[in-house]
Amino acid sequence: MKKSIYYFAFVLSFVTQFAIAQVKILEKGKANETNSIKKEQVKLEIPQNQLATIKETYNWNKEKFLIVNFKGMRHACNYDIYDDLVNAYNQYEKPAFAKMDLTNCRNVFLYADVQYAKPILDKKTHYEDVGHYFLKHYFNDLSTCTGVMVINQKGQYLLANEEYSTFTITKMIENLSK
Repeated sequence: MKKSIYYFAFVLSFVTQFAIAQVKILEKGKANETNSIKKEQVKLEIPQNQLATIKETYNWNKEKFLIVNFKGMRHACNYDIYDDLVNAYNQYEKPAFAKMDLTNCRNVFLYADVQYAKPILDKKTHYEDVGHYFLKHYFNDLSTCTGVMVINQKGQYLLANEEYSTFTITKMIENLSK
């Protein structure tokens, strides 16, 4: 009996310590993500003639924000970002964005490596990066696999040249609304 009580106390102690460690990891993760947003708080601006072209090319009209979900060149990544794009979009990206309030947003997915993106390109939500404009001007780090850019109607934008989450996008929209 005593043995089982000691065993139970040991297991309970271990589980509690593990749970506390997990909470600390989550808090640290949120802090890191918040810090990366702070680095991106400097609003930069797209020249008006280029902004007009972006609006026309990607059918951005009345929405306050354009969210550009970018995938770089396949050879630049150490993993295959173009592997089974349609399934990956339907299983991961689409459900994640469905939880966000995108009422005033135009959300598009741009692909630099058109050869591998053909199965998903529809010119409604999924587009090629025409002339590699975004690759050349904004996502030009040679190791860029993915990134996100949020642009407001004035042409001000914030950029995350890395893996990102819906939290990142929400914070960018908030910062561009100020």
